[in-house]
Amino acid sequence: MSIKSLAPLLLSLSLVACAPAPVKVAEAPFATPLAAAPAKSVVDRLFAYRRWLDGASQADLSKELTALNSVPASAETEVRKAMVLGAMRDSARLARARTILDNVLLMNDSDVMALRPLVEWMIDNNTELRRITSLNERQAVQLKDTQRRFDQLSEKLEAMKRIETSPASPIEIAPAN
Repeated sequence: MSIKSLAPLLLSLSLVACAPAPVKVAEAPFATPLAAAPAKSVVDRLFAYRRWLDGASQADLSKELTALNSVPASAETEVRKAMVLGAMRDSARLARARTILDNVLLMNDSDVMALRPLVEWMIDNNTELRRITSLNERQAVQLKDTQRRFDQLSEKLEAMKRIETSPASPIEIAPAN
């Protein structure tokens, strides 16, 4: 092989050797749900917060609600409270979340204007969640009632089977006079 034929190969190898090595970025664990990058908008921070809530346990949600209650009230904090309450999926908490969201719309905070469409959507979503939760609770009561009736009928059926399989006692007929 001649040097002229090796020149392109040597040139490409030298370019590869000069290229910077890819930098591996270690993912930092999500520090706290309240910590958010200041460069993000309020809505972006709330969407990231919602993603965090989706993976949180009930205990984490309770701790987060306690932490939010100790923070001074702002539009963002109140929306976060409503998000936590909504993630708990309890009818009483959903009603409380709705009240909080209604109050956010009445605030005179600068963030409210940016949050208004999101809060209105959350109110609609909350209404639907409350309807579904109520329906679910009614169906659970109906299921328990149906199960109770099924158990009663099963007991009656078993009693009838026992009567049917038990030896018949002779019935004495009184002689006619």
